[in-house]
Amino acid sequence: MTPPTTTLNAVLRIESSEGFTLNFKHPVFGELCLPVADPGAIMSMKVEEVGSPAGEEIAALNKACQAFVEKGDLKSAFAEAEAFSKRFPVFAHAYSLQGRFAGEMGEFDTAAFHMRQSIAIRPIFSSLAELARVLGKQGKLEDSLILSRFLLKNRKEASSDQEAMGSIQDLLVTLTRLQKGAEMVQVADAAIADYGGATVFHYQAILGLMLTKAFQPAMRRLESVEPHLNPADPMSAKFAQLKQILRGNLNA
Repeated sequence: MTPPTTTLNAVLRIESSEGFTLNFKHPVFGELCLPVADPGAIMSMKVEEVGSPAGEEIAALNKACQAFVEKGDLKSAFAEAEAFSKRFPVFAHAYSLQGRFAGEMGEFDTAAFHMRQSIAIRPIFSSLAELARVLGKQGKLEDSLILSRFLLKNRKEASSDQEAMGSIQDLLVTLTRLQKGAEMVQVADAAIADYGGATVFHYQAILGLMLTKAFQPAMRRLESVEPHLNPADPMSAKFAQLKQILRGNLNA
C-alpha cells in the first residue's frame, strides 16, 4: 500500500465559483481534481516534489480543526481543512479531514469525494477504511463491501489493532445489511483469532449463524459466551435479545 508517485500532467482549468483547479489522471485511482491557490507552482511537477507543509503547520491545522469540532462547528472545521488543501494541494491529510467532517455532517457524497482525493494521493489504510464507511452510509453496500474485503485481507497494514478492528466491525455491519450470514461467521472468527474474543465479534458470529438459520449452533455458541459476559458491557443486553429470538425460533 505504498503511495505511488506520478507526474501530475495537470490540466489547468478556471472555475467561476472555485477559482483554479488542477485535473489529472492517477494510474490507480482515476481522475483527480484538486483546487489550488497557486497552480503555477505545481504544474507538471512530480508528487514528491510539490511543496509539503511543515510539521508546525500540520499541528496548527489539526489544533484549529479540533477546536472547531469541540465547539460543534463542523462547517468551520471543514473550511479550515479546505483552505489548507488549497495551499498544499497534494497533502492527503487535508482532504481526509474534509471527508471526515463532511461525513459527520451527513454530507456523504461530499465526504466520499474528498476521501477519494486523499486516497488518490496517499492510499493508506485509515483513508480507505473511512471511504468504505462512507460508502455504506450512502447505501452503496456492494462498493463498500468490495473495499472492506480488501481491507480485511490487508489488515496488517492498519496503524493499530484498534484501527483494524474498527474496519472489521464496519465490514460486519455491511454483511449484516446484505444478509450474508455465512461470511459474517468467517469474518468474525478471523477477527477473534487475530485480536481476541471481543464481545462484538462473538455477537456478529452468532447473528450470522441465525441469518443462515443455524439456530442450534447459534444457541450453543451464545451459551458458551454467556459466562464470560460482563453485565456492565452494553453488549450484554443485545445477547439477551438474541437469546430470546433464538428460543422463539427453536420452539417454533
